[in-house]
Amino acid sequence: MNEDLKTPSPAPQLPWMDSGNYTPPVPVKAPAVRRRKPRTALPVAVIAIALTVSACVWLLLGMPGMTRVVAEVKALTGQWPSPGQQKIDTSEPLAGIAGADSGSTAFSFMGEKDQRVVAFDPCQPVHYVIGEANTPAGGNRLVKEAIATISAATGLEFVYDGTTDESASEVRPKYQPERYGDVWAPVLVSWTAPETTPDFGGSIAGAGGSESVKAWTSPWVLVTGQLQLDAPQLAAMMEEQEGHELARGIIMHELGHVVGLDHVGDSGQLMYSEISNDVTEFASGDLAGLAAAGNGSCVSEY
Repeated sequence: MNEDLKTPSPAPQLPWMDSGNYTPPVPVKAPAVRRRKPRTALPVAVIAIALTVSACVWLLLGMPGMTRVVAEVKALTGQWPSPGQQKIDTSEPLAGIAGADSGSTAFSFMGEKDQRVVAFDPCQPVHYVIGEANTPAGGNRLVKEAIATISAATGLEFVYDGTTDESASEVRPKYQPERYGDVWAPVLVSWTAPETTPDFGGSIAGAGGSESVKAWTSPWVLVTGQLQLDAPQLAAMMEEQEGHELARGIIMHELGHVVGLDHVGDSGQLMYSEISNDVTEFASGDLAGLAAAGNGSCVSEY
């Protein structure tokens, strides 16, 4: 057993979340995967320009609430998509009822200062794309299996928008109109390699995190995220006995971070800081947390 893998060095402070939550890369040891404690990025303050032009926007919009005003100001300054551009006209969750709450309390959310649970809007689909580069054989099928499991457990509807030429980035814009149009950038799944992602390789297998926004009095809402997977490591893992289940478990764990879950101290849960061949599926605490993640706020302004 490589002793170095038991005590990985401190996680680098990578700033690819300007709001919401960031989960550092995932250290690995055979046959277990050791994960580092995620760090929570500080939420971005509402931009100062909102204070200077909100009165004008207020008049243009016919006296709407301040939440709508901030959303419009953000859109006018090119930081957010225009409100309502990607919305489905519904106030009901799209994908139906999430998996049953097991009653377990063995889960935790990354959240924000004043909001314990920060989640995706359940009344809108969560779009995702997969990067074209470095895809291992069977890798994308594994991703889609893991996303189907997350969807069933949360009740969130995930929509696959195809492949993209966008690469993984430590500082990824959450709004990229030139690439994805006037909508939030979809969740990006990237297959990376040690030569392009220095923190990967050896003891690192992947990373997952999400970004949230807040418009004045509305709650924090997750709008996009990023999942980075070490292509060579997971490809080799899938060739081993029980490796398919272990690799899928890693992806499921990271997707748990994308929908807002933090690590827990219960080694029987998949959201524990390590994963082994003994726990490759979501357990009772994980499922309770995922059910809560699917019960976020429907917020029309986003």
